[in-house]
Amino acid sequence: MASVAAESLDDGARSLKGQRTPNVHGSAAVRWLRANKRTFVMEDCLNPWNPEVAPEDYVIELYGIRSEMVSGVFQGEALIGVVSVHYTKGVRTWSDEEVGMIEAACRAVRDIIDDVENG
Repeated sequence: MASVAAESLDDGARSLKGQRTPNVHGSAAVRWLRANKRTFVMEDCLNPWNPEVAPEDYVIELYGIRSEMVSGVFQGEALIGVVSVHYTKGVRTWSDEEVGMIEAACRAVRDIIDDVENG
């Protein structure tokens, strides 16, 4: 199980903070991240582009997620964390700029971890 380190919410969005997400490391998005080493984008979680990478039912039911981006924090080849963005108001097409922003956030997190580890 994994926990949420930080989050920012739109009005009416359900918080994930304080929740314990079961098997996040084995989730479809995280498995896809490990295999492809690039940002996972799902525009319509209810009608996934590939059923094998569809979000788990509890993600949709518990959090109301309808569209998502999940990007990895990598240290070398190791996936050490994820940054995710969820949209609950319907189908969403993520722009290249938005994908770039989540990837920049992952690099920033990795740089902070590197700084802490290297003293």
